[in-house]
Amino acid sequence: MVGNTLDFTLIIVYLVEINKYLPYTNIMWNLAYILPNIQMGMSIGNEYVAFVPDSDERINLIIEHNHFVKAFVKGFTDQFRRPICPTCLIISDKAYKKLNGTDALLSYRNILAISNIIKGYEIALECGRNTHPKFSDYFDFYPIELGKNGQGFITKSPSVLGLDDEPEKFRGQSTPGLAANMYTITEDHNPLFQKLTKIWNETYINRSKKSTLPFYRSLEMAYQASTMPYENRSTIYDYGTKLSLWVSSIEILLHPKNEKVRLSTVIESLGKYHFALPELRNKYYRVRYGKNKKTVSVNFSQKLYKILYDTRNKFLHGEVASIKDLIYSKKKKIIVNHFGPILYKIALSVYLDDLYEIPFEEEPTSWSDYDKFNINQALLNIKRSK
Repeated sequence: MVGNTLDFTLIIVYLVEINKYLPYTNIMWNLAYILPNIQMGMSIGNEYVAFVPDSDERINLIIEHNHFVKAFVKGFTDQFRRPICPTCLIISDKAYKKLNGTDALLSYRNILAISNIIKGYEIALECGRNTHPKFSDYFDFYPIELGKNGQGFITKSPSVLGLDDEPEKFRGQSTPGLAANMYTITEDHNPLFQKLTKIWNETYINRSKKSTLPFYRSLEMAYQASTMPYENRSTIYDYGTKLSLWVSSIEILLHPKNEKVRLSTVIESLGKYHFALPELRNKYYRVRYGKNKKTVSVNFSQKLYKILYDTRNKFLHGEVASIKDLIYSKKKKIIVNHFGPILYKIALSVYLDDLYEIPFEEEPTSWSDYDKFNINQALLNIKRSK
């Protein structure tokens, strides 16, 4: 059944009071979205929103009171009917007083996705292990949602608007192009997530007056840049398109308030990041840019951004491009697209330094556990891959 009179602006599922043995006493929780392609190893969130496994006690309590929720949460398999355990995004009853619409939930999801994707690339570039998702598709919300008061299944997209009310017939599926339940997300040892959620708390919970629109807009662009390059069966132009989105996400983040953003703006901003290692800090390289072909000395990360920018221009502006333009190190299987998440993390640190006027890396417990897989090691391995 299709209609346009239903209230689709916010999903409100059957409310249940959490028992005293649960983490958030006397708070009512609601199911907002399902993420079928990723598993949670633990509950990640706060007293307002949380990503939880389908076995979480709060989910079980909701299921006990609503057969639509049960059919929805427990009805997921892969394409060969192998059961999968989806992630549930839940929000507390008191969050409705704080969070207006879906922007806050999308922003929280984007923070979780990008912080894990960056970590995935850092680890892969440091030691070659594939421990974290590298594509944001893993964090996509399932396009079917529960209706108001947990009654019915709503499908809402630019293509379709529909309502179904037969829970016994629901069959949810993971995305076939992704390895189902390959990754399990935990909050442990991801200080970037902890740092970025502080901004989210200030924006949506504390209602800070600080202008953080570039941050959230940039996260949305980075989420798109991180999608799997498979729109045309992974042609080189799929990869080239993602490069343009990484450039855009960095430009949005580092955009001057009253000026146009230029290549020189980004390169100079990236130069503000302090590397402890002279091998990464010192300006050993020369690049040329601008109408006057100005030559400047840059460090290694700035050089990588110039490569990313130039390669993006080839693909985006219709110049002759080939697979060779994407390959940085054939021996180590490093392509220019791998620069995007690493450079984006540097851009994030510069943005946050300017926003809060405190060094991004000087949080007491932020980086000590993360040194083994930090940005320095990732850059060093790129540098030494030639």
